Amino acid sequence: MPPATVKETEKAIAAEARAEHRSYQNALKQLKNAEKSQVKASKDARKAEKTLKRMTDREHDAVKSLRQATDTHDQAVSDLHSAQSDLQAKEQDVRTLSQEVDRLRDQANELSREKQAHDACYSPFFHWIYSPIAEQTEREYRLTELRGGPSGSILY
Repeated sequence: MPPATVKETEKAIAAEARAEHRSYQNALKQLKNAEKSQVKASKDARKAEKTLKRMTDREHDAVKSLRQATDTHDQAVSDLHSAQSDLQAKEQDVRTLSQEVDRLRDQANELSREKQAHDACYSPFFHWIYSPIAEQTEREYRLTELRGGPSGSILY
């Protein structure tokens, strides 16, 4: 082979070797970048898993709190209805007792008016019966009877 052809062939081989070396370097660089990306993606995936677990736990806690709040609310509503029923019963009792008090007050007023009218008619007679003289006279009369006074019997 002529020396020019050999030289051209050597140049072509050297150029091809340089091209292959550059391709190899680029491939290694791409591999290294891909490995970095894979490691980063793995870290991101683990981080996302932790975040998912944390958010799932948070959601479970929220559901638990919601259930407790719902139970508390239901109990409060039940207590409210019970209190309303008690209030209505107590108010009914108050109305009934107020009517009874009014009825008894009217009855007492009527009896008081009747007594006053009766007392007005018999006032002089009652005055004599309840006076201290009347009590003294009644006492003396009984003592006389016990001692064997006008009836003639003696008890001593």
